Amino acid sequence: MPALNDEKTLRELRPRVLLQPLHNSIPSELLPRFDPVYVEHYNKYNAGRLHTHEVPIEEFRKNPAKYAIVYGRAQGPDIFRITEQKCPVEGGEITIRIFEPAPKLDEHGKAKKRAAYVNFHGGGWVFGDLSVDHDFCKTLVDGLDGQLVAFDVDYRLAPEHKYPIPVDDCWAAFNWIRSQKAEEFNVDPDRMAVGGCSAGGHLSAVVAHLCRNAGIPLRLQVLNVPVCDLHSGYTPDGDFDRENCPYESYREMEFTAALPVARMAYFHRHFLGVPRPARSEEDWKISPMFAPDFSGLAPALVFTAEMDPLRDEGEGYAAKLKAAGCRVEMMRMAGAPHTFAMLDGIMESGRIYIEKNQKPVVMLTSAHTSRAAVRSMASLTHAASRASASPAVARTAVAFTPASFSCRRLLSSNSRPVQQFPRLQSLTSTSSKRAFGTTVKMSSATRIETDAFGEIEVPADKYWGAQTQRSLGNFDINQPQDRMPEPVVKAFGILKGAAAEVNMKFGLDPKIGEAIKQAAAEVAEGKLMDHFPLVVWQTGSGTQSNMNSNEVISNRAIEILGGEKGSKKPVHPNDHVNMSASSNDSFPTAMHIAAVLELENTLLPSLRSLRNALQVKVEKFDKIIKIGRTHLQDATPLTLGQEFSGYVAQLDRNIERVETSIPHLRYLAQGGTAVGTGLNTFKGFDEAIAAEVTKLTGTEFKTAPNKFEVLAAHDSIVEASGALNTLACSLFKIAQDIRYLGSGPRCGLGELVLPENEPGSSIMPGKVNPTQCESLTMVCSQVMGNHVAATVGGMNGQFELNVFKPLMIRNLLHSVRILADGMTSFEKNLVHGLEANEPRINSLLHESLMLVTCLNPVIGYDMASKVAKNAHKKGLTLKQSAMELKALSEEDFDKHVRPELMLSPKEKK
Repeated sequence: MPALNDEKTLRELRPRVLLQPLHNSIPSELLPRFDPVYVEHYNKYNAGRLHTHEVPIEEFRKNPAKYAIVYGRAQGPDIFRITEQKCPVEGGEITIRIFEPAPKLDEHGKAKKRAAYVNFHGGGWVFGDLSVDHDFCKTLVDGLDGQLVAFDVDYRLAPEHKYPIPVDDCWAAFNWIRSQKAEEFNVDPDRMAVGGCSAGGHLSAVVAHLCRNAGIPLRLQVLNVPVCDLHSGYTPDGDFDRENCPYESYREMEFTAALPVARMAYFHRHFLGVPRPARSEEDWKISPMFAPDFSGLAPALVFTAEMDPLRDEGEGYAAKLKAAGCRVEMMRMAGAPHTFAMLDGIMESGRIYIEKNQKPVVMLTSAHTSRAAVRSMASLTHAASRASASPAVARTAVAFTPASFSCRRLLSSNSRPVQQFPRLQSLTSTSSKRAFGTTVKMSSATRIETDAFGEIEVPADKYWGAQTQRSLGNFDINQPQDRMPEPVVKAFGILKGAAAEVNMKFGLDPKIGEAIKQAAAEVAEGKLMDHFPLVVWQTGSGTQSNMNSNEVISNRAIEILGGEKGSKKPVHPNDHVNMSASSNDSFPTAMHIAAVLELENTLLPSLRSLRNALQVKVEKFDKIIKIGRTHLQDATPLTLGQEFSGYVAQLDRNIERVETSIPHLRYLAQGGTAVGTGLNTFKGFDEAIAAEVTKLTGTEFKTAPNKFEVLAAHDSIVEASGALNTLACSLFKIAQDIRYLGSGPRCGLGELVLPENEPGSSIMPGKVNPTQCESLTMVCSQVMGNHVAATVGGMNGQFELNVFKPLMIRNLLHSVRILADGMTSFEKNLVHGLEANEPRINSLLHESLMLVTCLNPVIGYDMASKVAKNAHKKGLTLKQSAMELKALSEEDFDKHVRPELMLSPKEKK
């Protein structure tokens, strides 16, 4: 299915298959374990909709786009050529899509031989086509410098083509590519790999066994969330055998998102038939877990997902491979659903999957790699056994344990027991750390870096160095949710680039300076975010994050200059990247840069947009007269437009407050170094830095006239946070008013009609709640809490240094982001669609006793009060009460009690 990234299209498709809000929602007990990024997108696009397996297959085949909405896949890069060819198979032909890079020539001008990767898509043997892994294949080919051709196989699908047809198609396609297409596409037939996700993982595992059996060399098998056992967990009729299933993950994840067990059972029935044929009980190609021999198989890269029922069988299959002497790299993605590999555009685990795929596949590209080298590929590319995991994740590394159970499910009438295999330790204990978007087992190769404390191992593929690595171990606090905000990291990129430009004028080697500028620009553009893993909870001066930026920029600059990461030559993180600087002035400078840019570019546009949207309502509601309310009691009339004009005025004042706070944030601390004296800098350095930052950002910055103040106190941050706190108070009042005015629909005030965005109750049919109001008021409450913490942070400047810097900027930026997003959501999903309920407004207006106020000048306060009390006591209208008490004539009453005359001061006569 082509990915549908257009919000409008997704919204239009979604209601067609909407059942009710809890249908296919993530179970509450599993919700905290999922990556929150996935939860956000699942709730947006999947919850409440039919899963594809809940639609009759005939209906699905007629209109797949109605039911299969794809999101979250990163778009693959453009590559040299993509073509399709027909591959003959028994009973017909299938399509193979070929992804080719531009040819590479050897020293003799002859095209170099290339490796081949044969991909089998997932979809439970029932769904899926060549669009599923199209972008993955493009990315894989693009990342290997022209040395790999990818072949994507469009095998025939069940139930129209039940087992063994999909398996036979894939085996035929592999042999066709190897024997008949290798020369055409300049592929070395001895350098081939297979891979796939889910059902594609199953097909890849089977093809790997068939290659070994046929004596065909296979360099690698990539098995992502593979189906390895279609026997043990199911009855012959394809129902989930909960009691006898040997995989705890099936029971644990029976109702999980993406791939609930009911969906797997559906695939079982369509793939194998009902009941599954008796002969299938002896067929290992259905369940490769029970293949008779695992020795001599190709090296394997196995991925599993924590929140996937297939987790245990995939890990059990990896254990069997390992026990047979095969080289295996197994990674469990924490917090990830079954479909994480297809979500590389939004989830870190998906991006890791792409990255991890490319590393071992690189081994395929060497024509001189010996078979022995290929055999040891996993250890060569993913760390030898002596390489330790990162301290940040080492505690949760997967460990194999001896076999501890015997499966009760029998494979045949001969009562042959399912083979035992090692199980993995549970990761659901309270001691396990949540690290969404990371692999549970971190096994990248490492390099040695040094600092004042000595040597330490650092992941070889990361740009950070020794100090960052130590900090990962020393401050393992709520990773990765509380990592340093992205705007701060980008601000460091801006600052370090500006410093390199200025330092070149004060003696920095231009060659080194230009490399630093290039690396810093990549940081400022957000291209190296994966290399900034530190959390906010660190030293109060932000030293660890300053060194993180120094190390990343240094190592990237070294790489740009052709050097070796970690060598500190020719670019040193302290001597060159941190030249003329201290963490004590660098971090507050980054704080101010990030704050100004986020307030100007994120907060204020959203605030102004909401203000303008409310102004539209002021004009639209200008003629609608309603009853006013004070103390939650009826008061004199006003127009609905007047009421909304108060909201607009509140936001106008808040715009002024935020704008007023920004000039103080434009003052930069850079040049103050350790305590504000400017030690180790040069005269004019601070002014030159401010000028360069202004140039890079396009908004004005100045050097702080007193560096002692901007290092030791952060009153400007507290002031800005205070402006956001005031804005939160205003927004809370506005949202609360609209919420109350929209209460009902029959027993509340009901003066406003709020847009109906989603069902509101799991028990009360037809109920619609003011969700946008509730969401915005919760945002406002969080902002108020953030301000309290920022205020405490501002108090904690002792002598020459404030030591709550990371907390303060984190809270300010968090407030900016959630306020901006909250206002945008409130405007888009509520204000634009807000309507007045004029009949209800008019009814309440004329039922109000407070209209009597306009009679004060006519009959006096005391008589007017009697009229109102009499009307209330006897259930009369004001007019009826006035007539009964003979307070004035009917003609005079009609003349004076007119709401439209009560909306403004009268002209003096």
